[in-house]
Amino acid sequence: RSESEMTFSSLLLATGRSRTGPNLTRVRLLPPDEEWKMGRKFMVAYVGMIGNQDGLELLIDAVLHIRAQRKRDDVQFVIVGDGPELESIMKLASSAELDDVMTFVGRVEDDRKLFTILSTADVCVNPDRPNSVNDKSTTIKIMEYMALGKPIVQFDLTEGRNSAGDASLYARNDDTADFGDKVLELLDDPEKSRRMGELGQRRVREVLAWEHEEKKLLAAYETAFAGLDCVRESHDVAKSAERTCPDISSGSNQDRARNVTGIRVCMLAYTFYEADNRVRRYAEALVKRGDQVDAISLARENLPAFEVIQGVRVFRIQKRVIDEKGPLSYLLKLLLFFVRSAWILTVMHLRDPYDVIHVHSVPDFEVFATLIPRLMGARVILDIHDLVPEFYARSEERRVGKECRSRW
Repeated sequence: RSESEMTFSSLLLATGRSRTGPNLTRVRLLPPDEEWKMGRKFMVAYVGMIGNQDGLELLIDAVLHIRAQRKRDDVQFVIVGDGPELESIMKLASSAELDDVMTFVGRVEDDRKLFTILSTADVCVNPDRPNSVNDKSTTIKIMEYMALGKPIVQFDLTEGRNSAGDASLYARNDDTADFGDKVLELLDDPEKSRRMGELGQRRVREVLAWEHEEKKLLAAYETAFAGLDCVRESHDVAKSAERTCPDISSGSNQDRARNVTGIRVCMLAYTFYEADNRVRRYAEALVKRGDQVDAISLARENLPAFEVIQGVRVFRIQKRVIDEKGPLSYLLKLLLFFVRSAWILTVMHLRDPYDVIHVHSVPDFEVFATLIPRLMGARVILDIHDLVPEFYARSEERRVGKECRSRW
């Protein structure tokens, strides 16, 4: 492997496991809204991506077990999130005659609505499909559930257990009946649920909150940046690098020249930057470290194509209306973003070269948009937040349980 290559997981190895812990100034309990329970006694919530790897069809099997085998009709399931499999999952729930006990909310960008839903839930679930990738992947929803004091049910995956510990019950892998029974176990034992929720909250406050994880992240970046010519011996005292970087101390979104004691980084992500807390935290942590950070991302209606947010220059290059009807329409938008981002990134790099380009999946193939900058010497990090198996793993034997490698 050449000196200019790394995976984000490998650069974390030297500094200890780093997770994208919840920001406790954002994740907060709110008064519950009983309307989400649709007149039922209990509510179970899921928040996250809806793709093949996320196991929502396994959750549907568990819900069917709860209703048909355990004869329980007192539990409402609320599903928050979108993705290429949303429509097929909704059809599957309908065919199983579960429409009345499963509420599909779609993507929720309003924090108050999101945390009201989670605050109303009695139990939260993570049905990630057991495979070799999910087994080693940290999901932010687990830690957000914990921050809100919610007991969790998930399959017995290595990183899920490492993150949640005793704040979760663990069903036998792929055993949807056991998953459903574990949900009922918590619903029927409020004292156990309370204890588990308190354990989760304490673990987040003392170990997993962003204020703790940010230090590990910055240490990992220091390891990744080692050897770059423009990295200063001390970011606190070096003042020799003069670059154009946003200065927002006055609240203005205008670029102004100031000294930057670090390196030039680009975050490349098919996401709404202002709403993606993981990408924003990474970028803002580097700004605080003294680096110049750009972000290339999706655009929303009524937001400018360029904006400075907490010192990060955000370039919004493609509008996205979340109306995908299936994998093909989802893929077409990904491909269009890939072409546009590759062109814009190359032009920006030619004008003022980046030292490091940090690519956030989905999609993982977005890393190839960095080809020209990489050939010119930029370091590239591929950070796999999620997978896009819908486009290459339609049959069971080709699912993401196969070995998945990060290449760039």
